[in-house]
Amino acid sequence: MRAKTKTSYILIATLAAFGVFVLFLMRNWKTAPYSSGYGPGFYPTVLVIVLFLLLLILFIQETFMDRKSAKSNAAATEGTDAGKPEFTLFWAKYPAIMFGMMIVYSILLEKLGFIIVTFVFLVSGMFLFRGKPVMNIVLSVFFTAILYFVFGKLLLVRLPVSTFFGG
Repeated sequence: MRAKTKTSYILIATLAAFGVFVLFLMRNWKTAPYSSGYGPGFYPTVLVIVLFLLLLILFIQETFMDRKSAKSNAAATEGTDAGKPEFTLFWAKYPAIMFGMMIVYSILLEKLGFIIVTFVFLVSGMFLFRGKPVMNIVLSVFFTAILYFVFGKLLLVRLPVSTFFGG
């Protein structure tokens, strides 16, 4: 078994255990009397179901799809270093930069509002991974609009509005 596949199985098992733990915690959540609609555990339950479905897809990919690609890659890279991952400190800094960006995002969210901060965060993240500038901006506008529509209008989540600009 390859190290990548073993790591994937460990990740799948860990996330599945997390999902079971969340479901275990939610088993005693009660709905308020005379309430209409969904109880407090509805959205977490939906997210855990989606997590389990995605884990199933990942498990299938790692188990069945990986065998085909391993055979073809082994034949193509036999005797070369092409199959070895190249890990450098340069690539290790990206998670730290993204973590810092998330902290700045959470600090600025209340001051500048959801739309502005989300757009800047998405553009910055895409530029960090060196995408095409015009496509980065277009995708950032698109995903900011989708997130605003889904959470602000569809799910009626109160999103932060800019206090800096008088909102």
